[in-house]
Amino acid sequence: MSAPHRSALVNHRNHKEHRRGESQAPDPERIARAAVLCWDDRQTDEKIARSLGVSRRTLARWKHRPEFVSAITAAQLQWRVDHEGRKALRLGVR
Repeated sequence: MSAPHRSALVNHRNHKEHRRGESQAPDPERIARAAVLCWDDRQTDEKIARSLGVSRRTLARWKHRPEFVSAITAAQLQWRVDHEGRKALRLGVR
């Protein structure tokens, strides 16, 4: 393959990656927000993705990222702390 054809192929690939946003790392705050919304389970993935300005497929990819899993774990722990605190208040435990 000649040099002009090779560079055109590389430019085409770069354009596709940029267009799909694959060349940019997702914002950690958006991933954390997505994780909390998914854990809350009150909206569909489609609605969550739309509220974050991403596609449902992007949200599905984010769900496999370590920071997403960490954010889910943090949300679960926070819920437990809050829940146990409210329970203690109801029971009059200090």
